[in-house]
Amino acid sequence: MKSILAQLHCRYCGYQTHKKSETLVLSAFEPKLREDILTDRFFHHECPCCHKHISFQHPLLYQDDKHRFIVLLQPHFKEDLPELQTTLAYRKRMVFTNEELMEKIRILEDGMNDVVIEHLKFLLVEKLQQKVRYYDADLASDTLWFETVQGDPEWKAIPQSTYKTMEKRCHLDENDRNFIVINADSYKNFIEFR
Repeated sequence: MKSILAQLHCRYCGYQTHKKSETLVLSAFEPKLREDILTDRFFHHECPCCHKHISFQHPLLYQDDKHRFIVLLQPHFKEDLPELQTTLAYRKRMVFTNEELMEKIRILEDGMNDVVIEHLKFLLVEKLQQKVRYYDADLASDTLWFETVQGDPEWKAIPQSTYKTMEKRCHLDENDRNFIVINADSYKNFIEFR
């Protein structure tokens, strides 16, 4: 609920414009903004001149009190980024793209361990030879669903029993006050391979 005026530049016609955008989203109070993030509309704007879609990004803090997590979108990663801490007993994650933000929200809303999800994605990528993302946990059928992201989406299912077996190998201190990056490059730091 803290706004900025994002400066936008249309790469198609060169038109420059501005759009009011939020830098703090509290999911309980702003369900429309949550929906816009999850449907990839939040960081898009139509150029008023040529009517093409303009994509943009800026830092954003997303807080979900119901599921007790906070995700920080930090699009321009810097090695000297200051440590960000909070005393809230929430899971705290940092991501670098709006695609990662959408996926991380889905994972954490479903109560999943994102370290295990990243490992399952790695296994699927090895098998399918294409990028996948987490989509949903179907508790009725004890299945986790992933979708391919190149071309027409294909849905891939993994039994939740596989997830639960891998979760036992995960070691992650959720009491850490810092924001943690858990992605395809870093998840191996938090899981034991036998």
